[in-house]
Amino acid sequence: MEIDILDLNEAENHIFNILNQGDSRYNESKAEQVLADFMISKAILLEKRNIPEFEKPSEADFKEIKGVQKYEKYYIKKLLKEKGFKDKEILFESNFLNYHPDVLAESLNRIVVGECCSCKVSKIKDFLEAGAEEVWIIIRGEINWLFIFKKGQNWNQKLKEFEKIKTEEMKKISSPLDNLMKK
Repeated sequence: MEIDILDLNEAENHIFNILNQGDSRYNESKAEQVLADFMISKAILLEKRNIPEFEKPSEADFKEIKGVQKYEKYYIKKLLKEKGFKDKEILFESNFLNYHPDVLAESLNRIVVGECCSCKVSKIKDFLEAGAEEVWIIIRGEINWLFIFKKGQNWNQKLKEFEKIKTEEMKKISSPLDNLMKK
């Protein structure tokens, strides 16, 4: 079910509740503003899906799963397999864009990134910009819900607008070379 984001305040609340979850290590005010702007512009869409009941994982199921949050990673893996990914295409704590997402599913033409619990806000735009079709978030204590961020119909337009603004801001930053050129 797609969540209709109506205004900036609603977008910021969703970002905080889904990605920060009260963990101050993940507070990134500039990234939160950017993501909220993309969301209210329909450049990034947010869905909430109910996770079906799976059989309880065994110790053998956890053997291949690296790191912590093994239950959440197990559920993401099960959902990715339902979406058509093979075991060998689903990696845990693997490198992607200088990050180590909890789960990375990568086939020849599809990338889905899964994060368990709190997540660095800037990862959402970064992962989508790098080609991920979706970024999945499972919230701690609410294992029956999966939140999905994906590109919306205004993605390309908003990304160009964002890059233009970023370039203009970079031009405002003085460089030591500027002073040398004046002499």
